[in-house]
Amino acid sequence: MPLYELVMICRMGESSALANSLKSVSTMILENGGVVRQVNNLGDRVLTKNYKSRDGISYGVGRWIQVSREAQLLIFLSLMCFFSSNSTEAHRLGP
Repeated sequence: MPLYELVMICRMGESSALANSLKSVSTMILENGGVVRQVNNLGDRVLTKNYKSRDGISYGVGRWIQVSREAQLLIFLSLMCFFSSNSTEAHRLGP
């Protein structure tokens, strides 16, 4: 299987939501036959533009998380659907 990287931009100060999101992503990858190789906290960075969340709050700084995984490309589509449909999660897929 090829090695892919997933970069997530997360809200600051929501450690429980970050933990839940990482568990969900890891579980989804494992259930679809993939392997999570590494999870890195790339640090807090100023975003190139302010992002508005669904509740109307604007964010200018985000926490970048990198997940290295061996998986089929179709799992990426499942992850995109998960993040776009789950409004309770505090994270979005990064560029």
